[in-house]
Amino acid sequence: MMPVAPTMVAEICVDTAFENGKWRHPIRLVRVRDDMTPGDMPAFAVEDYTRIKHVMTNYDA
Repeated sequence: MMPVAPTMVAEICVDTAFENGKWRHPIRLVRVRDDMTPGDMPAFAVEDYTRIKHVMTNYDA
């Protein structure tokens, strides 16, 4: 796996609905944020990734 450096910021709309081991709704692009740089955004926390991974791997269908 090759890391990819961020080059732009996009505003997205997401839903947390989770059903049958899958996200129920797709992510939707709202707009590209030309007024922001990737450095303006907080990094994803390890705790956020761990929480999402826990939900994905411990889902009882």
